[in-house]
Amino acid sequence: MKVNMNGNAMNFINADSGAGAPRLRDAAAGAAGSGERERVAMAPHQSPMNTHTPTRMPMLMPMHQITLGQTGITTSALALGCACLGSALTPMGRSECVALIREAYALGIRHFDTAGIYGQGDSERFLGEALAGHRDAVCLSSKAGQRLGMGQALLAPLKAPIRWLAARRGGLHRSVASQRAAPMPRCFEPDFIERSLRASLRRLRTDHLDVFYLHSPPAGTLRSARLMARIEGLRKQGLFRSFGVSCDSADLVWEAAAHEAVAVVQFGFDGSTRAQAQLAELARCGKAAVLRGVMAQAPAGTGGHSGSGNKPGNALLGRTVNEALQRPAFGGLIVGTTNTAHLRENVAAFGRAAALAGVSGIGDIGGIGDIGGMGAK
Repeated sequence: MKVNMNGNAMNFINADSGAGAPRLRDAAAGAAGSGERERVAMAPHQSPMNTHTPTRMPMLMPMHQITLGQTGITTSALALGCACLGSALTPMGRSECVALIREAYALGIRHFDTAGIYGQGDSERFLGEALAGHRDAVCLSSKAGQRLGMGQALLAPLKAPIRWLAARRGGLHRSVASQRAAPMPRCFEPDFIERSLRASLRRLRTDHLDVFYLHSPPAGTLRSARLMARIEGLRKQGLFRSFGVSCDSADLVWEAAAHEAVAVVQFGFDGSTRAQAQLAELARCGKAAVLRGVMAQAPAGTGGHSGSGNKPGNALLGRTVNEALQRPAFGGLIVGTTNTAHLRENVAAFGRAAALAGVSGIGDIGGIGDIGGMGAK
């Protein structure tokens, strides 16, 4: 596992610790002065996002950095998953979503994970707005391959009233939630993938992504010579730095691990023997593993926070994090929340888990709090 630019796990057996374990470094190391403190990782070229006057976002603490496999990307070990930002069921408008992203930045998070379909594109729009003027300090990852159904596309302009009504009418809330849970239409034709990537760049106000994922492609998609030739062409144009696959099946993880063009593999980690074997295989193949889905799920309708001090399983979750941190393939942990207090708890809990793992470089900002929330898929 390496570092350049730019968290929970279940019980590991024989967790590596030593030379093979991920190395984290201070985000502020080597900075020319206090004014440069937030420029933790520079992209190789300028981005349109930098043409905006930077919004002052005070940093409460520098979060140490981790290498994302062999990509040459260094970023924070904790990533903010933005799947719920802009959703019709998320009780937050534009300003609240932008404020949450800026709070994550202030807490030291520099890795932001999204997709073109999240919030019907609003997730990317909010990220573009919140991070304007700070593009070179962050790692942006997005995905393509899923698309909105006709009904979702037609309802997109009505999200504000739907959100208001869903918060007051349980039947409507359940109906919208059921629609969101249904499988999304998918398309991995080269032209669609290119259009999706370019649209994401416009919404994010940037000229490149750090990681571009295919979004849960069917088995065999990576064997399409036409698709992979197009993706390589887009990479050579500078539209993204590293290519990855976001997986929703174990078979796809194995397939992605074996593909030479894939540098980053994102998947849900459940701590099973199979998942441990996948991490070992990704390390053997020199890939980075960005983990999601290993955090405690908050009850529906709570805005990402359980609201309870009694969170069963958090001791196990904490052990999972500190053991995952010692895996050579570990390239980051995605935490998703729409609650600022919960975000702070996640950062603090992650810091404690890192300390238990003996991994230097991630500090605790204080507070109690257990790791919770959910990652993006």
